[in-house]
Amino acid sequence: MSTFLSTARPGMTLGEHPQRLDVQALTGFDLRAKSLLGSLTNRLNKRITSFDLFGEVLNEIDIEYARLQQLTASQLLAAKNDTACQTRLLGLQHQLVVQCFAHLKIASRELFSLELHPEQLFAAWSMLHGCITEMQTGEGKTLTAALAASTMALTGTPVHVITVNDYLAERDAEQQGSLYRYFDLRCRCVNGAMNDDDKRHAYKADVVYGTNKQIVFDYLRDSITLDYQRSNLISRYSSLMALNTAVPIMRGLGYAVVDEADSVLIDDARVPLILAQSCERDAAQETQAAVALSIASTLKEHTDYRLHTEIRTVSLTDKGAATIEGVTKPLGKPWNIDRVRYELIRQALCVLHLFEKDRHYLIIDDKIELIDESTGRIMPDRKLQHGLHRMLELKEKCTVTTATDAIAGLSFQRFFQLYCHLSGMSGTLKEVNSELNQVYGLKMISVPAHKACKRKTLDSRVFTDRESQLAYALADINKRHATGQPLLLATRSVAFSESLSDLLTGHNIKHKLLNARQDAAEAETIAEAGQTGAITVATNMAGRGTDITLQYSAKKIGGLHVINFEVNDSTRVDRQLYGRAARQGDPGSCQALLTMQDNLLERELPEWAIRYTLNAMNKWPDKSQFVARTVIRLTQMKIEHKDAQQRLTAFYKWPCQKRKLGFSGDTE
Repeated sequence: MSTFLSTARPGMTLGEHPQRLDVQALTGFDLRAKSLLGSLTNRLNKRITSFDLFGEVLNEIDIEYARLQQLTASQLLAAKNDTACQTRLLGLQHQLVVQCFAHLKIASRELFSLELHPEQLFAAWSMLHGCITEMQTGEGKTLTAALAASTMALTGTPVHVITVNDYLAERDAEQQGSLYRYFDLRCRCVNGAMNDDDKRHAYKADVVYGTNKQIVFDYLRDSITLDYQRSNLISRYSSLMALNTAVPIMRGLGYAVVDEADSVLIDDARVPLILAQSCERDAAQETQAAVALSIASTLKEHTDYRLHTEIRTVSLTDKGAATIEGVTKPLGKPWNIDRVRYELIRQALCVLHLFEKDRHYLIIDDKIELIDESTGRIMPDRKLQHGLHRMLELKEKCTVTTATDAIAGLSFQRFFQLYCHLSGMSGTLKEVNSELNQVYGLKMISVPAHKACKRKTLDSRVFTDRESQLAYALADINKRHATGQPLLLATRSVAFSESLSDLLTGHNIKHKLLNARQDAAEAETIAEAGQTGAITVATNMAGRGTDITLQYSAKKIGGLHVINFEVNDSTRVDRQLYGRAARQGDPGSCQALLTMQDNLLERELPEWAIRYTLNAMNKWPDKSQFVARTVIRLTQMKIEHKDAQQRLTAFYKWPCQKRKLGFSGDTE
């Protein structure tokens, strides 16, 4: 008999706001030991490790489903209520979960005219065991998440379904609302536009949808209000005796289902979230920042400073340090303090040379909006720390906004460890399986596709320069467009997406553009990308989580064709992109058209490696393609390793960094 997750409902046992309170004790060694123990446990628990071994459970669900279909409406209602009541009393018992899934099959058929397929049931079953599932794009992950969430919510455990943006959270909560109401469960969505009272009301629901950033920020606010650093016993005593009169926003961290788990748990984990409050505007600091930018603009690379683009930082040479000291000597304080002077100039150099407009940020309504490089989306209300944002505003001549002071902070890794139970799903997990296991203790389960994938992956082509790449691409686009085949043209950056759009416009090729500037219309634009004759230019993560429905006529001419124009940070991002084509057994194809002049290659590769590859490509145009593809893959492997180390370093060192920031209270 397989072991399901235990309940984590508010009450005497876990307190009014259940969460794990032993996270601080988990050092790197502890996590590795926990990961090893979890792996051994899952090896013994074979019922959830293989879809082939799920047949026995699936047979039980089908038998129960057939029995329920024979009942009258009143009998079915009584059976449903009895299952819900027993689940509330006994928790996730094997037979009760079988009954829940059978009822959910009934609900799915009645409400959505959809038959739950075995792979969806297997994925939901695995998540109720605390696993994370790799489920291919187009396989119905949204509904699968609702199966696990509703079943766990019946136990009384607060459930959060977490995704990557507000649109997806609101869409999924609305679409799946009727499924939750079938079991008399309440479902709500939280977003940044809500006030605290509205959020408090929303979090009282059985199932709450929201983004990872929104839920972490709400938790940080509660952590300050409720003083979460106290012991579990003291916290419960205070709650029972009403010693703390503050009203929290959340009900606790019971169970989380993380959609697009690699994006939430991996990509967003590189930078901790900081809760800040506005402070008084300091005219002196603005003046110092403006002076630093002015001085930095006169300095020369290699002579006065060196750019370290691979780690995004700047260092001054001895000559540069001497030059700065001489220039700032007449300015007095604080310029006569070595550490302050060097840091101001270093920040100014970073802003001038390492932050690119339309790649790292946009200017919208005279305001700097940062771009999430891993998704291509705007990060609203995010600011660079330590005065960098102020300098960026001065550089772009935007209105200087009020500075902020950090009052609390938490890394994503630490936050998700606070959940009593954690699970999730994504279409691309195998590349980060080891990290998910090491940091979160999650076992990955691979779910087979319900229908065989018909995607045709064409060999990548690498060109010596951007001009030849675009010339080849333009000919290919015209050829495919003439047949009516829908095309998705993907770029890594906003800047290149707009350059590609301008090229198409110049050749009178009608298309739609989707990047961080048009994120409000993201879902609508990407959903239309499967229409016959449609051409969509998009940053590679735009529209993730939104179905691209193929028009019937488009299926006859090969389905959606995806072209990737820029080298991505990892093969995982490539797979996410190519997964837009050939969903749910539809036809489709994909190809990468890359160039050795890619910004990422120029940043990560030594000059001799690029020169050697270009020489080989010029001498042996056909035979050298293998060499060029190998160089690009090795570059991706280097970045993947570096990013993983950065995340793990941030994770293990976060307690120390938090103390240095001097946050009031302990948010863990």
